[in-house]
Amino acid sequence: MVAFFLLPSALADQRQLYQAGFMAPYASTYASSVSSQMYAPVAPEMIYASENMYASPEYVPAQYAYPAAYPVYEQEASNDWSNVAMLAVAGAVVGGVIGYKTKQPKRAAAARAGSPEMKAMLLYSTTTGNTETAAGYIAAETGLEPVDIGDVDLDAMKECDSLICGAPTWHTGADSERSGTAWDEFLYGDLTGMDLNGKKVAIFGMGDQAGYADNYCDAMDELEECFKKQGATVVGNWSSDGYDHEESKSIRGDKFVGCAFDEDNQPDLSEERAKKWVEQIKGEGITC
Repeated sequence: MVAFFLLPSALADQRQLYQAGFMAPYASTYASSVSSQMYAPVAPEMIYASENMYASPEYVPAQYAYPAAYPVYEQEASNDWSNVAMLAVAGAVVGGVIGYKTKQPKRAAAARAGSPEMKAMLLYSTTTGNTETAAGYIAAETGLEPVDIGDVDLDAMKECDSLICGAPTWHTGADSERSGTAWDEFLYGDLTGMDLNGKKVAIFGMGDQAGYADNYCDAMDELEECFKKQGATVVGNWSSDGYDHEESKSIRGDKFVGCAFDEDNQPDLSEERAKKWVEQIKGEGITC
């Protein structure tokens, strides 16, 4: 409150200090508290300001002198104190509003800190480049950067809420390590130490329906099994309609466990399949 009482004086025009009657309301205060013996002159030529000096134009410096056209106002002491009180109340209200607005961004920042942004990662590995091509179609629909599983940052992967994983099938007929890529080492190495509870995984695969009709996209089945074992929820089952193969370990009923691609025999269908599948998995909780 002291600051608000001082504010009017600090902002006042300095010329008012030399107006006649400006210091009059405080004359009695100064007179009662100051004795003539309190300040003894140290030299004959020293002159001390008196009440009359404040009110007399004779002692006003030229730069602060009031022109004759300027009216001189006199107010009673009661009016001065009323104005000061009103200014103090107004200042308190303004200060309260400023303080309230200043605190708002801090609360907003705290709310944002409590709601971390959801993260996703697009992972793949490839031998001939076909799986990388499919990953590129998916990247175009998700905005994610494809990352080879052999180069993945494990700490960044652990922070993700969603994973989109793609692998080819190279070791046909094998019970494990079917992709023939860096996935084989990852699935039975780094992945076994991860806790994926609460995370969602969508799987896509690459195969050759004509050359390997009995083992089409078998690696998708292996990825599903390994990720589920670590607690992940696998989404993104894909209809087997429109495919021409004999058998696949990745079939559950009439659906694949993920989106199956075939760049050797159906390359013209890959981009559209990627687009529809991404739309589907977004609705199933994959954040991208």
